[in-house]
Amino acid sequence: MPKTNIPVGKVMSKPRSQWGTVIPRYDDSGSLSAWQVRYPNPVDHGKKVQKQFKPHQEHEAHVWLENEHHLVDLHTKGIQTWVHPRDRMRRERANQMMFKEYVEQWAVEYTLPNGERIAGGTRRNLYLDIAHFMPAFEGLRLTEIKPRHITKTGMTARIPRGSGRSDGPACGSRPCSARPQP
Repeated sequence: MPKTNIPVGKVMSKPRSQWGTVIPRYDDSGSLSAWQVRYPNPVDHGKKVQKQFKPHQEHEAHVWLENEHHLVDLHTKGIQTWVHPRDRMRRERANQMMFKEYVEQWAVEYTLPNGERIAGGTRRNLYLDIAHFMPAFEGLRLTEIKPRHITKTGMTARIPRGSGRSDGPACGSRPCSARPQP
């Protein structure tokens, strides 16, 4: 990538647009290192939303800013609620995540409520449980799993009432232990 040397004291940037900016960022040697895009946060006034693009992605930076401007306009007009780009990206990743990928990651990172990792028979039982229901769900995205998938596999009949961890969202907004017992 060719270096773009900037005379000391001068900043080469495009004129400010009416809304948001695409600013070149340079490293200590004067080479273009990134494009920084900023615009005012329409929900949290006084704050800015920003994103960095690689040096060769100037066009993508401008296109991203235009798309964001459109989304903010929709929010301002009350047509659509604006969601921070970071949250949109997380949702998109979650929409693409396969059940198998999620469970494998969860099992590796699983810890007890006191923060310790599980070991021995507990870990073996965890993987046996996973192996039991994996065939029914491994080919589905997380967002594709519906109650009918769970009832169709008969998983609800195998889960005793009141079982499960009390620190997870599986029992809704109240702890599993608060569930009425039959």
